Amino acid sequence: MANSQKIGLYLTEDKIVLSEVDSKNQQKIISSPITLSVIPTQDVPLNPDANEEIHLVSTFQKMLRENKIDEPSVSVSVPTKDVFLRSFVVPWMLTSELNSVVFYEAKKYVPFDLKLLEYVYQSIPFKENKQKRLRIVFFAVRKQMVAKYDRIFKQAGCKPVVYEPSLVSLAKWLISKKQLSADQKTAVVYIHDNSGQIIFYEKGIAFFVREFSLSSTETPEEKDGPDTLRASILREIRKSFGYYDRQFSQEKIKEILLLAPQPDLELNKILTEELSVKVRTADSSIVSGGQKIEGMDVLCACGVGVSRVPSKLSAFNFIKAKLKAQPEVSIGKISNIDLTPFYQWDLEELMYGIQAAIVCVLLLIGIFVFSKVQLQNMEKHDAELMKNQGDLASKTVEMLDADTQRNKGTIESYKKILESRTHISSMMVFVTQALPEGVWLDNLDLSNDVNKMSIKMSGYFMASDQGEQFKPVYDFLSALKKDKHFLSMKFNLNGIQKKSMGSKDLLYFSITGSL
Repeated sequence: MANSQKIGLYLTEDKIVLSEVDSKNQQKIISSPITLSVIPTQDVPLNPDANEEIHLVSTFQKMLRENKIDEPSVSVSVPTKDVFLRSFVVPWMLTSELNSVVFYEAKKYVPFDLKLLEYVYQSIPFKENKQKRLRIVFFAVRKQMVAKYDRIFKQAGCKPVVYEPSLVSLAKWLISKKQLSADQKTAVVYIHDNSGQIIFYEKGIAFFVREFSLSSTETPEEKDGPDTLRASILREIRKSFGYYDRQFSQEKIKEILLLAPQPDLELNKILTEELSVKVRTADSSIVSGGQKIEGMDVLCACGVGVSRVPSKLSAFNFIKAKLKAQPEVSIGKISNIDLTPFYQWDLEELMYGIQAAIVCVLLLIGIFVFSKVQLQNMEKHDAELMKNQGDLASKTVEMLDADTQRNKGTIESYKKILESRTHISSMMVFVTQALPEGVWLDNLDLSNDVNKMSIKMSGYFMASDQGEQFKPVYDFLSALKKDKHFLSMKFNLNGIQKKSMGSKDLLYFSITGSL
């Protein structure tokens, strides 16, 4: 296996597991314990993190050297304990607008500053009450953890190409071995000694994971019998199913896939009868070469190196997130926003609404005055033209008819100018009428000439439903696109960010349109 260049790695608290595939597509599992043997002295105090990292590098280098693996590309399956998995729903929107919304929403569900994390996500469209929505499956890992892996591989002369959650690695391996379908909902249950883990997969993507203990004895000397353990497994799975059904899906799980060192036909029968689902036990030789299941770590180390998988799973690579620039949106700084409904505003907030209404009225008055001045200028010009006509008594009927026709043409030209200004007024009136409740403008700029028309507007809004913070702006934008005045215009939502007005934090937006 001297020519092997690719390995999968899974790191636990006490061992390193490698999965190596050679040029003949033969797989080899390599496992080595991590022993911390450095003893601190008075001259060299112990730094626990540095001590651990030194031994990780030493153990990893030894494994590569003994197996004649030279400078490989390393794909890392990050253990579940180091990864944050969250799932939440946002309104349906364009992909170009999704990053800032996910960045804002994730701050509610992750107990850390997102600036300290590398994160990846996948959006899954679905319908709820006939409305298109997006479920976001969000994975995050500490940048500190990624930096730790980078240091280890740099010192070992390796190149990291993938950092992905172990739940993704497990799905990739099970799909590649035809143990998990990428087109249905499956609960994967891993049983090991006195603990277990249940993972809910939809179309190959992990939505929810729960770990549980199976030991119910009060003293270490006592041991639970097979029936007690089976009852405990059934209880924990039923509890997990109830939570999943309430939070994620109205459709019941159709299949349970058991991962266990030894098959238990009685457990399969109990689960099938009690839960009314199909229960399968994974083939004990799903690791290449006929090796039996030794633990989740082996399957994850094998799965992280699988390349032929659905594209939606390849998106969960923390290295891609690391290479991307942080989203340049001010919305990432928003926290603890008070989204009080409009009808509960206090006097100060009501004054802000009145001020916004006054601004809109002043804009309309300005448009009216401008149109009036233009009309007066045209009337003045028309008077000058009439003055230049001279003495009507000295003109013949034919001359008067000719003058009349000429003046009619001039007046028609003026009418077109007036109609254009009236059209702009109608557009401005519609803009103010289309504003949803709780949304107001602080700037409105509409320009119109022979070849181009453009509009720029910005303002603030407050939403009553924290699950749909951005709905008012999207409703406003949708109304503009559907109105007859703007059918030919292309609109862009330039961003949403936090701004403060008085003592309140509001959401500021900007929209531009052009023809």
